[in-house]
Order: sequence, then structure tokens, then C-alpha cells
Amino acid sequence: FAGGLAGILPEEFTMAEYARRGFFEMAVICTINLFVISLSVGLTRKEDASPLSTRILCLFIGIVTLFLVATASAKMVLYIDSYGLTRLRVLTQVIMIFLGIVTLLVCLWLFIQKLPYMKAVILAAMLIGAAVSWMDVDTLVAGYNTDAYLSGKMETVDVAYLGRLGD
Repeated sequence: FAGGLAGILPEEFTMAEYARRGFFEMAVICTINLFVISLSVGLTRKEDASPLSTRILCLFIGIVTLFLVATASAKMVLYIDSYGLTRLRVLTQVIMIFLGIVTLLVCLWLFIQKLPYMKAVILAAMLIGAAVSWMDVDTLVAGYNTDAYLSGKMETVDVAYLGRLGD
């Protein structure tokens, strides 16, 4: 479950299966947990705030969700360390960072009722989208893979993939 944080690959998985499964499980669980938190707060809201017990339980769900995001991200880092960086792996990490930010904002919103968390989520999405669109992902990928190969961290480099990257 948390082997990614410890750098442990279970015997029954390949590195790719482990990273993919971690990402998709994390995405589904994040969606379910954020829906449950929103529904719980919405259904129990009395006057200005939900009961403290509901907010504490929702905070626990949020913390577990953040742990799952960290675990999935660690699994992806193991995968990147083994096989190098690609555009898709960069974007996968960006999505995980965004889900972590959204979960953190929802956790804050549980106790700071005036927090405009949807505005913050939209702002985070816009900033991350702008950063990714302006970032030269191809140069980042080529530089990381070349440096990892030259330092001995990776045994081979997918030269055909690097050849398909932009100028």
C-alpha cells in the first residue's frame, strides 16, 4: 500500500503496473473522498457551520486522501527513476500535485468556512495549467533523461523517444 514511500516494489508488479495502478486508484479514491466530504458538510450544515465531529471525521478522510496522493506520487517517482521521464509522466505528476492542492484546500475549508475554496481551486488550476503550457516539457524530459544516464542512475536512454521530442 505505502511501498512507494519506502521505495519498495512488490514482487507481483512490474514498475509500470505499480505506478499506473497507484495513480488510477488514487484518482478514484480522491474523487470519492472529496465527494463524501462535500456531501457530509452539505447535509449536516446547521446555520453557520457543520458539527465539529463531522468536520473532524472529514478532516481525517482528507488527511488519508493526502497520504494516498503522496503514495501515488512516490510510486511515479520510482517509475521515473527506473525508466526515465516522459511527457505523460510529467503531466501525471502535475495532476497529482493538483489533486493534493484541492484536497488541502477542502481540508482548510472544513475549519475556515469563509475560505473561498472553489475560487482557490480554479485559481490553482489556471496557474498550474499556465505553468505547464509555458513550461518546455520536452527540454525538461530530455535534460532529466540525459543527466540520469550520464550520472549512472539509468542504464539506458530511449534515444528514439528523445528523437520524437520537439526542438
